[in-house]
Amino acid sequence: MGDTFFRTAHSLFRRGKYPDLIRLLEPQVFRFRENFQFYYLLGMACLYTRDFGGAFSYLKRGLSLKPRNVDTLLGLAVIHLKRGQTSEAIQNWFQVLDIEPNNRFALRALKIVRKNIGPEKLSDMISEGKINRFIPGNFYFPLIPVAVIFLSVAILIGGGGYLYKLYLDNKIPVRPEIASIQIDPGEKISTLTGDFRYILTDKQIKKTFSSIQRAFQQYDDSLAQKEINKIKFSNASGHVKSKAELLEGFLKTPGFTDLKTSFSYEEVSNDPLLYENCYVIWEGRATNIFISETEITFDLLVGYSGKEILKGIVPVSLPFAAEIDTLRTMRILGKIVIDEGTLMLTGISIHQRGL
Repeated sequence: MGDTFFRTAHSLFRRGKYPDLIRLLEPQVFRFRENFQFYYLLGMACLYTRDFGGAFSYLKRGLSLKPRNVDTLLGLAVIHLKRGQTSEAIQNWFQVLDIEPNNRFALRALKIVRKNIGPEKLSDMISEGKINRFIPGNFYFPLIPVAVIFLSVAILIGGGGYLYKLYLDNKIPVRPEIASIQIDPGEKISTLTGDFRYILTDKQIKKTFSSIQRAFQQYDDSLAQKEINKIKFSNASGHVKSKAELLEGFLKTPGFTDLKTSFSYEEVSNDPLLYENCYVIWEGRATNIFISETEITFDLLVGYSGKEILKGIVPVSLPFAAEIDTLRTMRILGKIVIDEGTLMLTGISIHQRGL
């Protein structure tokens, strides 16, 4: 099982599928808490997606498991550069050269730093995507025959360009399996019997259903979930609700790097049911921490980052291992759960600042 898991992880890493890799790895922290390659892959995936807080946490853990790993030291040096901590980055590069005296990345980095271009410029180099100057590149070339490549180019020039234009014009759906689920002409749209949270006209129901489809095509699944909830708790007909629930089966769990829409605490607290099962990223501090064999629970003081504004208190459950410091600000990616009317979060991933 472990071999298959890491084969999948390495495949995603080689192909540059970093958000997918993060989603695969982060829920497994309990399982691989003593595994170096787990933390290295997760840390580097965060680094390539410019999640420097997460990258620092995971690579530091990896380094504690394998203190003389050159690639981990190079990755941490990049994070120090991004934070303007040039002296710490230099220390990492000298450590690398102690292990590998001819390491070209450490030598190149030190040469760049000697030009005295300043911490801000170095940070900008990282932000501008010039990260491969400081760490080994991760390029992936699929094993596609050359003839197939030339044929593809010919098709694109000769006629494929038209298909590409249609794609850009959104005339060809990105997710056709979802686009195929539609409200049929003549289908009953609404009903007047039953208990509803939202009363919508037929036109509003159709517009909401179109919003679901549009959100899916834009890979904004959290927004799609909100619109699905609006249908589910409205006076839409049973047929329309069934189709909305069918679409719900296509929703995917996001990561920090690819969550397109995060709803504020104020929005959610005003109408929690509308946001049930949506994903959000909220910031605050943890208190009342309890650790069991299967989960960690705590209260998130939402907005209480600088100990100034407390927007609300939300119970959180983490089904994975994590080190939580009550003195540091936390960003949490979580799924909204409504339990007997209480707003709660099931954590998917957390990052703590001030590292």
